[in-house]
Amino acid sequence: MNIFSRLQEKIQTLIESNRGSSLSLVPITSIASRVLFEKVKSGENVQKDILLCKYLIQKSNLNIFTVHGYCIPCKKKTEFIVDGQFGGEVKNGILRPNWRERMECKYCRMNNRQRLIAGLIMQKAKNKRLSIYFMEQVTPIYLWAKKYLGSRHRITGSEYLGYEYKGGEIINGIQHENVEMLSFKDNEFDLIISNDVFEHVPNPDIAFKECSRVLKPGGEMLATIPFYDHHDYSIKRAIIENNQIVNLLQPEFHGNPLSEKGALVFNDFGWDLLSNMKLNGFNEANIELYLSEKYGHIGQMQLIFKLVN
Repeated sequence: MNIFSRLQEKIQTLIESNRGSSLSLVPITSIASRVLFEKVKSGENVQKDILLCKYLIQKSNLNIFTVHGYCIPCKKKTEFIVDGQFGGEVKNGILRPNWRERMECKYCRMNNRQRLIAGLIMQKAKNKRLSIYFMEQVTPIYLWAKKYLGSRHRITGSEYLGYEYKGGEIINGIQHENVEMLSFKDNEFDLIISNDVFEHVPNPDIAFKECSRVLKPGGEMLATIPFYDHHDYSIKRAIIENNQIVNLLQPEFHGNPLSEKGALVFNDFGWDLLSNMKLNGFNEANIELYLSEKYGHIGQMQLIFKLVN
């Protein structure tokens, strides 16, 4: 039996082991430095993950395929969709997925990183009532949270709708918020959830201060942020001058559920991000690293920024 077959058997065994077992997400480790990150990248867990993903691509020999797994937010076995969308590509006839943005559950429609965040929220919300702020309101993860957590926890969501609106204003059922100038009172939330938002914020340091302000003492923010682990310092791609966008580099856009044009990227973040978070209000700022064949978090380590007030 070759290593790929053994990996396939292991995945199926892990899926079946969910029956009657408690669900938990545990990070490989929590880090705050590039040196530790590089050490984890060369470790056994990551190398096994690389082999597994090569095997899945070779086995399918298709530009779209599914991976069996267990979705924690759905609490059931599922199939995760893998294809070339959202930054993936087919090169020399071989699919190179963006695993972070795919592994989409066929039921809840959340992708790899979103399902991970949802699972972590479930763990934090298990034993006490929480006031949770999502920097989104029209996405699968927010709709999931309202449906499954809304009866017990206070769930607040918002979108950035434009400079012409006032924070807290409701436009067609959607609450507008500018994360650099939140309308919420001090110490309002136990938990803030941010899914790929800060790269689109012109002044992230101001946004971190605002998030710290509206969090209770000891409150946490969990954030996914596109991160350039080979950069010691962040790079500004665009700035605002005289209420106008000035592009310092070739404009780059990410998907935006409210606009076909996408959302402009203002920042490519490097390792100075963690120190900037601490300089702007947070007592702790770390990156938690996750890999789980059991729950379909594969393809690369999933990075969760955990900030504690």
